[in-house]
Amino acid sequence: MFVSARKLTQFLKPLSEATRDGVDLTVNLDDRGSLGWVAQLIKGLLSRFHSALIKIAGTAIRLSQQAPQLAKLSQMLEERARAQQSNAEQISAASRTLAETVSSISASASEASSFSRQVAEAAESAN
Repeated sequence: MFVSARKLTQFLKPLSEATRDGVDLTVNLDDRGSLGWVAQLIKGLLSRFHSALIKIAGTAIRLSQQAPQLAKLSQMLEERARAQQSNAEQISAASRTLAETVSSISASASEASSFSRQVAEAAESAN
């Protein structure tokens, strides 16, 4: 069966105007007929669609309620990451200072050893 859009519009226009005026278009269909069967299928489909929309709306509401908390958590995590980065930079600077100090101590110990050797050699040659 083929129905043109123009014919369908012509058919539905009076129905649209009637429902706008508050006319009840409810029809009782024989459940055993093919039209009743199709109506039941459509009713079931619309019922499932309605349920899905209600679930989506509920989920959207819950998400919107959680959004401020998630934003605060995200901000807190970002601040902590920055603090950890700052701490890591401080540890790195302290490690460089420690390495320079150890190098300086090593050089001083080497100089002291060399000086001790010179003193020992001078004392030996004086005897």
